Amino acid sequence: MFKMMITGRRRAGQTLAAHRHHMRFVHAPLVLGYIAAHPDMAPQRYVQNHAYDGTWQGAGPIGVARDFVTEISFASPQAAAASVQTPYYLTHLQGDEANMVDQASVILLPAVERLRLDGVVKGAAHKVFVLLTRAEGVDPAAFRAAWQDQPSPVAAQRHVQNDIMARPGEGTPVDGVDEVWFTSQAEAEAFVPQPGPLMDADKTVIILAWEYVLHAGQKEV
Repeated sequence: MFKMMITGRRRAGQTLAAHRHHMRFVHAPLVLGYIAAHPDMAPQRYVQNHAYDGTWQGAGPIGVARDFVTEISFASPQAAAASVQTPYYLTHLQGDEANMVDQASVILLPAVERLRLDGVVKGAAHKVFVLLTRAEGVDPAAFRAAWQDQPSPVAAQRHVQNDIMARPGEGTPVDGVDEVWFTSQAEAEAFVPQPGPLMDADKTVIILAWEYVLHAGQKEV
């Protein structure tokens, strides 16, 4: 299944609490309304991740602190592109995005999931996203092979690697995203990613977040 990962900051002048409230209790119902009204066009899975800590780099397109990572899944990239052109999306959803998001900070990361550890996550989901960039001159295939060889974190309950797909004619500041679930916030905070030799450690970005699965759908990895 194809997944679009969207990460960004809240709009200027908005508190983090107000941003989270709008995402969860104003925008999410609009998305769920879309899913109910047009299940053939709307996302098949919808997850919000509210960031509460992390690291960032001071330069480049990814170089700002992140407030959220939204994950929306579709059957294909074509279905995702068609979904944001429907009258429902344009009328009910597009305009509301500016009420909670600084659009200039948004990074779109089209991805395909690769399951590494399929554990059962019990209770509240504490997640760590690790945004990885390959080192200068490293071939994408070599980066992916080295990344796949890395073991899952010892304390992880679930681990997914997201292969980032560059869209035609466009680059991406990120080559892969590790998505790791833990049973407690303390375990998530204690996790220290170790970028491999083919990865640019200076561009590695970490986002700690609380996960809210708002529409589970048929999850495939």
